[in-house]
Amino acid sequence: MGGAPLPQGPFLPWQIAILQVPALTPPFTLYAINATIIIHLQLLLAFPTSCQVHNPQTETHPPVHGPHCPTTTAGMPHSNDAPSLTSDQLVLLATHFAVASDIRSLISLATAHAGIISSTALLRILLTYLPETLPPEQYTHLIAALSNNNLSALDDHDATTLDVSSVSGLSPGKAKARVRKLQLLSLAHPLFEDEPLSETEHFVIHRAHRIDAGPGLLDSIPSLVNPFLDTYPELRTWFVSNVLPLLRYEYEYYPGNDRSLGLEEVENAHGERAVELWLGMAIEQCKSEELARNLRCLVGPWIIGRAARGRRRRALETRGLVETEHSISEDRSDAEQEWLPFMRKILGVATTNLLLVNRTLQDWSSPLDVDLGGYTDEKYSSEHSRRLQELYDQLGLASLYSAEASDVDSIEAAWELCNRLAERSNMHSSNIGEFSDSFLPPTSFKDLPKEIPNATMSLENMLNPLHPLTKPEIYAFAFAQRFILSARHMAEFGYPTSVRNAVRCRYMLDEDEQSNVFQKLIHTLSTGGQRSEENWKIARSNDLRAA
Repeated sequence: MGGAPLPQGPFLPWQIAILQVPALTPPFTLYAINATIIIHLQLLLAFPTSCQVHNPQTETHPPVHGPHCPTTTAGMPHSNDAPSLTSDQLVLLATHFAVASDIRSLISLATAHAGIISSTALLRILLTYLPETLPPEQYTHLIAALSNNNLSALDDHDATTLDVSSVSGLSPGKAKARVRKLQLLSLAHPLFEDEPLSETEHFVIHRAHRIDAGPGLLDSIPSLVNPFLDTYPELRTWFVSNVLPLLRYEYEYYPGNDRSLGLEEVENAHGERAVELWLGMAIEQCKSEELARNLRCLVGPWIIGRAARGRRRRALETRGLVETEHSISEDRSDAEQEWLPFMRKILGVATTNLLLVNRTLQDWSSPLDVDLGGYTDEKYSSEHSRRLQELYDQLGLASLYSAEASDVDSIEAAWELCNRLAERSNMHSSNIGEFSDSFLPPTSFKDLPKEIPNATMSLENMLNPLHPLTKPEIYAFAFAQRFILSARHMAEFGYPTSVRNAVRCRYMLDEDEQSNVFQKLIHTLSTGGQRSEENWKIARSNDLRAA
């Protein structure tokens, strides 16, 4: 028996081989076919029951056919010169056209038999069998029409005469048997099964995952998503928070690397893994402009999707698929919770490279400084904005107290950082910014604690909302200025120390230990060469100011 004639259109070699195999090929002939062809032949010839499609996850699925349709199309309208086909034959035909990327025939089938094959079933056929390498702009208009149940919106020139030869020779029983074996994907991606999204949103997100996981054509996803962004806000948020930062990372910021990140990894990332994913390269290269850019253009958009990501994670926790995680800080809002791991990472960098952190915070003004690519103007609430700004200011203060460096450049960086934050927060003195011997913060310190426990200086506690040194209040900035000056004077006296150690000297050492430090300082001054009377007056004054 000869093979069925091929529809027009470009085909991959394995598709041509499938279409040329006769419907009743003897079993022994199949063994001569390449193994790869056999696999795809099995996909083509395997289909579900006439009214339901089987899914490996054993969930309930929508019917393949319309709600009030008979099993056959007798008396139903169909395309010109096409014989009456059973509903099972139509399902097989739709799958045949999907495998062949024949969008025009799919449009003709959908419009001529809209009451027989449901839009949901057609979407699932497309999701399962339409090659992921096909450019999305060739089929997004069909997806939109199916999703809106508005097939009349499709242009007449998109339709074509149906070639039904691939299924017309099948008996109703054989067609039903093949349909019964079909396994169609659920519209919802496994990560989004519990998300209250429309069929369109589920299809687009799942399709994007298959494009990324299959051929890896991440840069084709925008053309898949763009036609639907104005209609579906949740889809827009998903795109901005997952696809946009991934596109920037892979194609714009680090294009020289092989594809190292996948869409699903971005969606599942949280905590330390998310920090490493978005900031790891910039920190490794010690480039402040990259670190600021990644905070603005990668982390900022990614955190916009925190609400949906949190819902998905809680659903996975409920099903026992991931470990339950407790809140990082009960005193923080959800937005702060998402930003905290990134802030703590920057704080860790400050312990060894305060200059890098100072330049980064100079280039990146706060978590409110985000680049969403013009896709949305989504913003934090006024309360979230205020608290995120405070968290940013607290990070700056915590950074200068965490730095171990005692060199002049680091001390000056601490001074610059502290004064810039204080000035922007309107918590600065009129003469702030002058790093001179004559300047000393005039603020009273009566509100400061008499004692600070050792644990207060640990990195884990530096971003505590009520931390006595880093909570962004006017006295905290003045207090920081005093200790920065103390560190500077001690360096000038030949006894370099960090701002962190200056605080330790004041609060962590007992009187004998403080006296020992002071004696070493006096010894350094007395053995440091000739000093004029004026030099000694300045040194004595600074010693008293630093005390």
